[in-house]
Amino acid sequence: MRVRGGGASSTVADGRHERLALATDLDEPTVVLVDNFSDNWSKWLADNPDVAGVLGDYRLIATINDVEIRSKAH
Repeated sequence: MRVRGGGASSTVADGRHERLALATDLDEPTVVLVDNFSDNWSKWLADNPDVAGVLGDYRLIATINDVEIRSKAH
């Protein structure tokens, strides 16, 4: 998964690009970790309509230290 640091120079277009990259990256993995420990990524995913449905095919297996472990439903 691509991760890029933000900053004062980040733009709305950068955010859209990153969300699109995330949706593309999640096309193949069988396991996904969603980090809610250092930040509330579950909320971020739900609040962004272009990626909100990305985790729809992944079921929650466990949550450890606020990190969700999700597996692709077969």
